[in-house]
Amino acid sequence: MKGGRLPRSLWLFLAVTTVIRVYWAAHAPLANDEAYYWDWGRWLQLSYLDHPPAVAWVGAAAQKMFGAWGQLSARGLVPLLHLAGVWLLLQCCVLLHDSEPTERQFWMVALFCELVPAFSLEGVVLLPDSVLLPALALSLYAVLRAAKSEARSCWHWAPLAGLALGLAGLSKYHAAPIAAGLGLGLLVYGLKVQRAREYFHFLALSGIAAVLVTTPVWLWNFQNNWASFRFQGAHGFAGLDWDPVAAGRFYLGQLLLLSPLVVVGGLLLFKRQSVIDLKIVLLAAAAPLILLLEPLAFGKQLLPHWLAPAFWVLVPVLALYPWRKRLIRANFVIFGLITGTLPWVLALGPVRDRLVESFNGRPGPLSELTLWQPLAAALTEDRRVGELLTKTVDDHHGDCENHVTIASLRWYWSAQLAFNLPSKPRVLSLDQNHRSYYHFRDFWPDYAGCPVLVIADRRHLDPSQLSKILASWQEWTVIVPSHQDTEVVALWGRMRQRSDLEPVAASMYGYGGDHPAAY
Repeated sequence: MKGGRLPRSLWLFLAVTTVIRVYWAAHAPLANDEAYYWDWGRWLQLSYLDHPPAVAWVGAAAQKMFGAWGQLSARGLVPLLHLAGVWLLLQCCVLLHDSEPTERQFWMVALFCELVPAFSLEGVVLLPDSVLLPALALSLYAVLRAAKSEARSCWHWAPLAGLALGLAGLSKYHAAPIAAGLGLGLLVYGLKVQRAREYFHFLALSGIAAVLVTTPVWLWNFQNNWASFRFQGAHGFAGLDWDPVAAGRFYLGQLLLLSPLVVVGGLLLFKRQSVIDLKIVLLAAAAPLILLLEPLAFGKQLLPHWLAPAFWVLVPVLALYPWRKRLIRANFVIFGLITGTLPWVLALGPVRDRLVESFNGRPGPLSELTLWQPLAAALTEDRRVGELLTKTVDDHHGDCENHVTIASLRWYWSAQLAFNLPSKPRVLSLDQNHRSYYHFRDFWPDYAGCPVLVIADRRHLDPSQLSKILASWQEWTVIVPSHQDTEVVALWGRMRQRSDLEPVAASMYGYGGDHPAAY
């Protein structure tokens, strides 16, 4: 392994896991969030309400490259991005090591990335983290190369570091605390080796480059009254309420998704770091997000995978620690089984169908992943609905009398129907409860007087709310035998006139009488 060269057996392992990951990506049904991000990619913008734009751009590229390949039209590039991120973390392990990493340490990096559920599955599904994690790995690599370079060549790595941090910022707002910690860690290390001033200039140049790369996010928010920043602020810090039970679920979820060796071992690394060396850069990068989210869980409903980016940057340090073999073996055997079981169950059609059948038509939470394909088939086979689906168009261009607009009552129904219906139509969102990307894309008054087919879960149907948008409708029931716990209704009606719809749009979403200036 001269010069940090990876062993051939490790390359073979990464090749096999990448092929498996591509298979999972091609055959497992899309989750609600994935379908939502896929739909972003059909209307590319500088940024979006929920997140920065990188996930939409990656999804759009996959649509161009794998458009006829089912789920790969959304996820096709994700396994390749994951492989690039793993390779970069392996190179970071080389840079952190005083001499050369051992084969065992290389394997530790690979096992963390491939067998820990959160890291592995985010290399399959289309999420903002799919771009964030490899971008963070690239930023670590560039900063570590700069730290180990001579003074004259340190500057050469600043553009790459800025580009990587900018790509992370285009992926998810989690990049901000990680970037701040990364810079602080480099300065602390610079004080130790008497290069703080040089590193400060490096960080200034990198920061300028990162801000330039993230210009689309700043421009979009400026045009839209800082909508995304306000949305994230309200989403993250509004409505705080003491809830230790929710915090317990959050911590348990971390242990299940990230494994005890990553979570507990990662936190213990901060205590065990007694000497300031280059590892302090990675520890400082992870610290802000961990310090922010771990206590916030007692007052806010958080998802465990939100901490994955912080622990991802710790992987090269975790790999270098001399863990006991028994602990390593137990951790990776147990969590390797967790990582592999769910994707295979979902990706293998006959196994997935038998699992759904075992619930006797009531899959419950499993419906998020298994409802949409049989629903699309049931809608197509239904005589009344199927005939209307053949008349859909993506954009009526003001002439909708002979065209049908498909709509739904929740954002994720709009996304899943758009992906799973055969013609992949634009599905209008009539969701009056949750603000989303669709409130920028779909301006209801533009559909005034148009015939519309609303497909929804009856539990989402509030006639008094819907009557503000639809003038009248008739209701049909659609039977999906495998998912009888979801009562699907199809409402065939007509949108109200523009004078009726404009006040509703203005009151619900803060629009004026015209389409919002967004985009």
